[in-house]
Amino acid sequence: MPEYSKEYILGLLNSKLLEWIIRQTATQMRGGYYSFESRFIRNLPIRTIEPYEVDDNGRHDEIVSLVNRMQQLNKRLAAPKNPNDQVQVEREIETTDGQIDQLVYELYGLTEEESKIVEAEIGPKPDQ
Repeated sequence: MPEYSKEYILGLLNSKLLEWIIRQTATQMRGGYYSFESRFIRNLPIRTIEPYEVDDNGRHDEIVSLVNRMQQLNKRLAAPKNPNDQVQVEREIETTDGQIDQLVYELYGLTEEESKIVEAEIGPKPDQ
């Protein structure tokens, strides 16, 4: 497997699409959680980025940038200055998460209908 930045891999692993794939193959635990043991994530389809594919490279770079932003937002969320700041950061996290999901759908070539199926089955992500 080619070397990818950890941010790219984090973006994929935390996307609704790869969560949907995990739910198809992993064991559901008590409370509705799924096991993310190595035997279940080992064969996840990590999308290869071809150096000559401009669109793929652009999506890769945007995912990396959004994951970096998400990490900064989560740090801000951990130490909010006031309740309004916390609400604002939560909204920014939700928006950034949605942008990552959309890029992952595009990267994997999902149609709008397929994306809607994933969205419907996974539902909204729990609070960060």
